[in-house]
Amino acid sequence: MVNKDIMYRLLNIINEETVPALGCTEPVAVAYAASVVNRHFNEEIDRLEIKVSKNIFKNGKSVIIPYTKEWGLDLAGALGVIAGNPEDGLMVLKDVKEDHIRKAHRMLKEGRVNVNYIENTPEVYVEVLGKGENRTVEVVLKDAHNHIYSIKVNGETIYKKLLEKEAGSDPGFIKNLSFEDMIQVTEGVPLDSLLFIVEGINMNKEAAKRGLEAENSLNVGRGLIELEKKGKIHLDAPTKARILTALAADMRMGGGSCPIMTSSGSGNQGIGVFLPITVVAEENNIEDERLIRAIFLALMLNKYVKLYTGKLSAMCGCAIGAGVGASGAIAWMLGGNQRQIGGACNNVLANLTGIICDGAKDTCALKLSTSVEEAILSAFLAIEDVIVRPNIGIIGDTIEETIKNLELLCKEGFCKMDSTIIHILNSSTN
Repeated sequence: MVNKDIMYRLLNIINEETVPALGCTEPVAVAYAASVVNRHFNEEIDRLEIKVSKNIFKNGKSVIIPYTKEWGLDLAGALGVIAGNPEDGLMVLKDVKEDHIRKAHRMLKEGRVNVNYIENTPEVYVEVLGKGENRTVEVVLKDAHNHIYSIKVNGETIYKKLLEKEAGSDPGFIKNLSFEDMIQVTEGVPLDSLLFIVEGINMNKEAAKRGLEAENSLNVGRGLIELEKKGKIHLDAPTKARILTALAADMRMGGGSCPIMTSSGSGNQGIGVFLPITVVAEENNIEDERLIRAIFLALMLNKYVKLYTGKLSAMCGCAIGAGVGASGAIAWMLGGNQRQIGGACNNVLANLTGIICDGAKDTCALKLSTSVEEAILSAFLAIEDVIVRPNIGIIGDTIEETIKNLELLCKEGFCKMDSTIIHILNSSTN
């Protein structure tokens, strides 16, 4: 039996990484760091130098920023300075108005904002240097989209905060847990400590609703609805989940103004965790408590995978992270045994491993909606004891071994993928 200390450490970690966010979290992280720079200025910022990891650069290049109908980490940084309040965290762009956008464009036109990516950084890394006539402020954000690591004013460090893992309480302890351990935590954690999950269900369902009016997006959700109306697809639970997640991604990737609840710091992964489990629960008349606990299990499983593969990776996190979490949680919610729960996750990884992440943008709605539909089908198959056999391909003897194999694939097999994708992105006219 997992002890209470482990249970509450897990709860705290999941709670900290399951937070509301407005817009794609990569440009938002840049805007947040820039807003902190501005907070420590007492004069006009003449120049903003932004340096980011390859992962942040890739994900921030083409995704639309809320309220703007435009994209670019330079625009995100300028808006963070002009309109951002650092106290809002990942909601830092919530007060952007047309006047702010005009002022940001002026900064860009005057050549006052510069963006580059740098090598050999954590996956999540943003460095923003603001320069004025008599003052410089440097802010470093790293390891989490809302974690300010250090602040320097005129070269002097005035703030430094370590994440728990650096301060001696490493969330990597989760890697030592088994799926059985996490199921025990799911079944034993006090229900009143999971109220943030109820907020997330409501928030992400509202995001899907707003996707019906999404602009500047691929409109995958609306397209799927039209296919259903014409009888070309049928509205079962997997298809319904595909439509809702596509709608929410259409809204979010199109720069919509509706916040979503994240999972492991990712908005799309939050959509991919909350919505498919909720759809299956509603279709099967699952009681609210079991639904809430299932989503908590999915959040833990998603975090577990990301500890192996990295918070941002060259593979689509919606497939290998949220998809695994949702599938295992659905199998548990429907009464699956330990073999079936692990089998659901192995089914997902036998199917979806290798889907690349080529940046955040409107086509994320395609990958996300595909991932959630396959996650549900993988769980349904596992409940019927249709489970990939062990030790074939990347599938290990257990689900835990499969995820270790996934780590090797991400960090050794795909190690050059981000650089190649960035080369392609920089060669495009976008």
